[in-house]
This record gives sequence, structure tokens and C-alpha cells, in this order.
Amino acid sequence: MKKGIDVSYCQGKIDFSRIDKNQVQFAVIRSSFGWEANQKDEYFERNYKGFRSLGIPVGAYHYSYAKTREEAIKEAKYCLECIRGKSFELPVFIDMEEQSCAAAGKRACTDVAKAFIGTMEKAGYRSGIYTNPNWLENYLYKNEIIGRMDLWLAQWGSSKPYCDCMLWQYNVGKSGSVSGISGEIDLDYCYKGIENSSSGAAKAPDIWYQVYADGRWLPYVKNLSDYAGLKNKAVYGLRCKVSKGHIRYRVHLIGGGWLPWVTDTEDFAGAVRLNRQIDCIQMELVGAEGFTVRYRVSCAGRTSYLPYVTGWNDKNSDGYAGIYGAAVDRVQAIIVKK
Repeated sequence: MKKGIDVSYCQGKIDFSRIDKNQVQFAVIRSSFGWEANQKDEYFERNYKGFRSLGIPVGAYHYSYAKTREEAIKEAKYCLECIRGKSFELPVFIDMEEQSCAAAGKRACTDVAKAFIGTMEKAGYRSGIYTNPNWLENYLYKNEIIGRMDLWLAQWGSSKPYCDCMLWQYNVGKSGSVSGISGEIDLDYCYKGIENSSSGAAKAPDIWYQVYADGRWLPYVKNLSDYAGLKNKAVYGLRCKVSKGHIRYRVHLIGGGWLPWVTDTEDFAGAVRLNRQIDCIQMELVGAEGFTVRYRVSCAGRTSYLPYVTGWNDKNSDGYAGIYGAAVDRVQAIIVKK
């Protein structure tokens, strides 16, 4: 566990010559809010440069006003403009606590988080969500957040966090103090590995995957650049490969059972010749230490994806992506740090 802080324009000019690296082992910096051209945090560049000069690992956060998936994508694209050319050891978080957004409802708010994170991941940044127990209980589908996304939990005055999380903001302003920063400061713990989340360094292996649908093998998709499949067209076969290590995968057939595991492109998983539709998939990355595979599917007739699954023994899921009896029509996968 490491000790850290989060900062924004509220802290004013930080005296980085007085920052104690034993006291500040990481920092999460506000980059921006909204999606208008003038909504970059006025101290972001200074704070990023200052913590970088000390060799302190950093992450970033974007305060969200998005009420729809489309607005979330606009915010993510604006955030990407603000952080262009920068690398991070912690995720770029969407900050979801704006009360004016809560009325949009659980489905809309959860989709906002997914759209922002998905857009950031496509651009090569690890991304997550900052929120609090009230939002998790009342304004988000927590079963699609906890254990599924990198979570930065805001919970103050408690002896332990409300749920499993990557970061815990355990103190907000009132009693926090750090040398080099005037006034109050938010304090955080980081429970999981600090890593480089930018595509510019310590890059995760790539994964390519393709599916058989509509009577043909569709082109390979790399990482989250797109999805493999066709909307409302059942998938009958799956083939995968990775740039490092090996990818093992298998599929479950509607009205049948699980087929044998396949490794890389030695074969494909499915029953194309028998015209049997796939309803669930499992994946496992081996031989790439420190990394794992995250994947998800959508089912024909549904408008949204099912939650991500990590590996095939994910304790936060049923261990597979899909719904028994519902044909898979689209697949997405990405390699991430454990």
C-alpha cells in the first residue's frame, strides 16, 4: 500500500521543493472537466511537471458533467486533448459525483462511465472511475463497476473502504496536510500496483481476434480498436492471437457444452461446419507475466455489452462472458496489467 494525494487548482501553486517523497508516493492530478475548450485545469501542466520532476508516479482525473454516452465520449476526447503527450503510472479517472447528473438514472450513469473508460482505453490509456458509496448504491449499477473497473473510492471517516478498490480517498481536505502545499489536501491510499498506463511505455501485449459470422471469417480486430462481429448476427467461431505469451480460449455452444481449449491460432474455437451458435466464451493469457486478458461480449438483440470478465477464473463473475442460450454477436478483448 502506498500513500498519496490528489490535487487540482484548489491547491494553488505547490512548492515542489518541499514535497516529501516519503509522504507523497503518488499523486492524482485533475486534468479537466466538461468538454468545452476552456475547461482544462489551470494548474494541470504545472502540477504534472512538478510531480514528474520528483519522480513521483502520477494519474489524472476528469470531472464529469456527462448525462449520456455521447456526452461522455465528448468528455473523454477533450480529456485526451488535455493530456496529449503525457504518460501516467495510474489510470486516468472519470470523476462521477456531480449531483445534476444523477437524475439521468443508473443505466445512463453507468453507461457514461463505460463510454469514457472505453474511449480512453482505445487511445492507449488505462482508465477508471472515481465515485463514492452513495453513487455506487443509488446512481450506478455497482455490479458493473466493482471488480470490473479500476475504482478510486471516495469514503471519508471510515476505518476501511466500503468495497474492493484500487485507490481509497480516505480523507478529504479537513484534516489533511502535506509539506509544500498550503491549506488542506485530500489524502489517498493505493492498494494495487502502480504501473505505466500510457501507450508510450511499458506497453501491454497486443491481442488480435476474429469471429466467424454471416457465413465468413471477419477481419481481425486489434485490442479495442473496434469489435469483432456484426450486430445481431450470431457468432459461430472465434480465433485469437497475442504479441507476447499465448492466449487460450474456448466457447460454449447453445444447447450444448463447452468445447476444448484452443491455443493461439493452432485452430479456432467453435462449430462452424455444424452451424452451432456460440453463447459464451472464456479466455486466459499465459506466458506474459504481470498481464491478463479482459474481454466482453454482446448478445444478439441487446443494445449494450455485458460486463467485462478478467481471465476465466474471475471471482467477480461467473468466469465467462455471455448468457447461456443467448447468441453472441460481438466480442471485444484487451490485455491489461494484473
